[in-house]
Amino acid sequence: MQIESLTEELAYLKKNHEEEMMHAKSQSAGKVSVEMDAAPGVDLTNILNNMRADYEILAEKNRRDAELWFTQKSGELKKEISVGVEQVQASKSEITELKRSLQSLEIELQSQLAMKQSVEGNLNELQGFYSAQLLQIQNTISSLEEQLLQIRSDMEHQNMEYKQLLDIKTRLEMEIETYRRLLDGELGQMTTVSKASSLESSSESSSTTTTRTRTVKTIVEEVVDGKVVSSTVS
Repeated sequence: MQIESLTEELAYLKKNHEEEMMHAKSQSAGKVSVEMDAAPGVDLTNILNNMRADYEILAEKNRRDAELWFTQKSGELKKEISVGVEQVQASKSEITELKRSLQSLEIELQSQLAMKQSVEGNLNELQGFYSAQLLQIQNTISSLEEQLLQIRSDMEHQNMEYKQLLDIKTRLEMEIETYRRLLDGELGQMTTVSKASSLESSSESSSTTTTRTRTVKTIVEEVVDGKVVSSTVS
């Protein structure tokens, strides 16, 4: 676009120069007619040639200046274009590298997403498995707790029954001991009575006096917590 603008400007300068030449020629033609009226002896051809030479020199100078300016601007533009092309190539290379990096990152992202989905699936499976296991363990614990409570209740009931039976046993032992001692006392009494009877019979045979003897045993027992701790017989 800058080159086209410079070209148009050069064409405009050329056109302007041509218009100036035409205007100068027209002015010189008018002067010729006037000078001819004023002084017919002046050499108009020489004047025109000099003016033409001056304008040609000026046009050549303008042309060289325009060409020099155009060449300078064209060189600058070429340098700028070259730098711009290099920048464009560098930008293209950078864009290509960025595209490759983007594709690599997208591939890695897809891989990571697939891995994430796989891990989430495994995690959900593990959660379901361990939830089922936890529920089963909780049910087992609840069942064991119920069994433990039942066992405790049974043990307490058996303990109460055992205590009751122990109390009954202790009482029975005490009663048996009491009965045994009473029986021992009655046997002793019966023996004494029998001895007294024999003595009485013998005494009756020997004399008319009758002697009767009775032996009484008193049993004193000290019981602590259902157990006999001491026993005395008098």
